[in-house]
Amino acid sequence: MDKIITISFILLYNCAGQKQNLDPKIQSEPLPPSDIKSELVVTDFSLDSQLDNLTNQIIQSLANKQKTKIAVIEFSDLNGNITEFGKYLSEELITRLFLTDRFEVVERNMLNKILEEHKLNMSGLVDEDTIKELGRILGVDAIASGSITDLGGNVKVNARLISTETGAVFSVASVKIIKDQTVKMLLDKLPVSHQFLPSPNKASNTISSNNKSKFNVDLSKYDVGDLIDEIGTDLMVAERGGKKYIQGLNDTGKLTINNLVLKNKFEIEFSADWSKFTQTVLIQSEDGDEIKLMFKGYLITFGNTAKKYSKTSWKSGKYYNDCRIFVKDKVAKLFLNEEFFGTVQINPNVTYTKLIIRGIKMNDELRDISGTNL
Repeated sequence: MDKIITISFILLYNCAGQKQNLDPKIQSEPLPPSDIKSELVVTDFSLDSQLDNLTNQIIQSLANKQKTKIAVIEFSDLNGNITEFGKYLSEELITRLFLTDRFEVVERNMLNKILEEHKLNMSGLVDEDTIKELGRILGVDAIASGSITDLGGNVKVNARLISTETGAVFSVASVKIIKDQTVKMLLDKLPVSHQFLPSPNKASNTISSNNKSKFNVDLSKYDVGDLIDEIGTDLMVAERGGKKYIQGLNDTGKLTINNLVLKNKFEIEFSADWSKFTQTVLIQSEDGDEIKLMFKGYLITFGNTAKKYSKTSWKSGKYYNDCRIFVKDKVAKLFLNEEFFGTVQINPNVTYTKLIIRGIKMNDELRDISGTNL
């Protein structure tokens, strides 16, 4: 009996001693975030788990920038196609963001209706003017867009959060998802698109193409004064000397040609007579890569090259001036009336899917727009 009492006393003493040696202040302080992060090892790459991961990254970024109203665009693949997987991602993000009870989230069907009514193409969502316009229409202060890359055994999802005030990306998020049977089934379903599609008779007449690797804007089927809603906004057909051209209906005309497949070696050509105001030509990819040409009066800027022309030298003895952007490997070259202007270094592994010419005014004249892979 004496032995039992002695052992119990020793155990109680040791327990009391251990408790006394703990510093309550140190115990109550959490580990620094960096230490916690270093202990986390991602082992679950399933669709549901990584959607939680992606949602949490987006929530944190929205909270940091105090964004509370958001629209989520259907994610596209690198060619601009929206598969069932892209639709599923947007649906899940909308639901999960809404369930946090911290954000106002635009319902997907309402978003698609607005896109169609205003003839906006949101695949990739890289045009600042379109982003700002959508923000104004929907009353949101952020847009979530993104891309899907099939890497064989898994799928990489990259998301971009874009401010509707500035049109600039303010945060990114990414996850890698195992390509199980569910993901494979969603990826394999035929692409769909909610971009504005013109009526079949005018669509074939406006842009003639060969699998989108070659295109030409054909104005021959239009009458003078017709609006060109199929490939832009606030544009109309006019004519000079028996030659039809495009001009702005007001001072905010914008031409947009989507779903192109231009890569490695290609060229885009057009002829124009611009006003003294600013016009911008953009050749864009779905991941935000772009080739930019800007006219501001007679000041022309292409990459780091800027030259100011007189009215006589800009016109080069012709009413129209021919512009050609030639792309090969790592460079894009600009030629004006077949004279070399400048070079821009680019990423050689990019597929360009969109041509935008914005700032087309009432007195501007734009014609002979074409592009082709070489």
